Amino acid sequence: MSFHPNEVARRSRAAAILATAVLFVLCSAFFRTQILGHKQWVLQSEENRLREVPIAAPRGVIFDRNGKIIAENVVGYTVSVLTQSEDTLRATLKKLSGTIPLTSNQVERAVQRYRKATTRPAVSLNDASFDVVSVPEEHRVESPSLISMSWPRRC
Repeated sequence: MSFHPNEVARRSRAAAILATAVLFVLCSAFFRTQILGHKQWVLQSEENRLREVPIAAPRGVIFDRNGKIIAENVVGYTVSVLTQSEDTLRATLKKLSGTIPLTSNQVERAVQRYRKATTRPAVSLNDASFDVVSVPEEHRVESPSLISMSWPRRC
């Protein structure tokens, strides 16, 4: 079966036009998503950075053979700060030290944790009470970083 040269040329032009149209549609969709929808995606990524996940205690109260309690579940809270740089972390912890009791030693440990893993939240206060954790929430400490109060965890 032989094709006429004009028929082959016509089909190749049609394929080229179709490929150009598909490429144009893809490029316009990429432009709309990347350029025009940039703010929406940045906002969504900032909101999805940390998620509170309650973790139930894997055990209950532990007794010794005389019935005396050895270990029991105690509610504990953790204050964590997620920042983009070490300077921002230090500034945020300085702001937080006005509302929750943070020593300079705790601040330095949080900075050291941040240096080890910059993408993870730097825990600035472990095993805090509810009264301590509720203070920043009442005052709504505003900063460019994300402050997370974890759900109660069981010790």
